[in-house]
Amino acid sequence: QRLRDALDSGHAEYIGWIVPGDELLLDMTSQYGKGQIGEVLAAYPDTTRWVCDGLFTESKLRLRPRGLAGEGLPDDAPDGVQKAIARCGWQPSIDVVFGTCKAQIIRRDILGRPRLKSERGLPTCWRAT
Repeated sequence: QRLRDALDSGHAEYIGWIVPGDELLLDMTSQYGKGQIGEVLAAYPDTTRWVCDGLFTESKLRLRPRGLAGEGLPDDAPDGVQKAIARCGWQPSIDVVFGTCKAQIIRRDILGRPRLKSERGLPTCWRAT
């Protein structure tokens, strides 16, 4: 109810929706040196594409890096890297993802191309501004 009231009064703005499996392209420059994600970026600095693995809480997402898997991690990988890749994923707040990291949601067609528009009402790419 609070969300509806905030939308009606103009204090909140609807920007889009995400579901598990969506790809997020994030600007990670603000996250270097910050806790668990800082460890991931120190080990894998080009990690900008993440996959939504669900909601951790009502205000936090559970993201996993796209293209990295726990099977290939060395045994001596830092704990933050182990958590983000092999265990519980990165759990940033929605404010961090859509504010600081300037999220772009990438939705793909069956051939793997980003879907920029759809004549049939299929989900398309969008950007938080």
